[in-house]
Amino acid sequence: MNVSESTEKLANTIREAAIITGLSVSTLYIKIESGELPARKLGRRTIVLRRDPENFLEALPVKSEPSVAHRQYVRRRWDAAKQSGSVGVAK
Repeated sequence: MNVSESTEKLANTIREAAIITGLSVSTLYIKIESGELPARKLGRRTIVLRRDPENFLEALPVKSEPSVAHRQYVRRRWDAAKQSGSVGVAK
């Protein structure tokens, strides 16, 4: 083990976790309150273990293709817009 591995932080503040994950501080607090993201209290500070935000993100569902219902919704909106003339139709 080298020095950089032995001095790596084991926990981060919520603000640090927000920077690392790219999520907002508010989103992290919401996920903590819902129990989706484990957190610990250290005095007045809320901290998350280094591995917990990564585990949370990896557990999120993978976004693939839009659902059939969404595609139908978009199609209906597009057709309605064409009929009302609010969308230019190429000729």
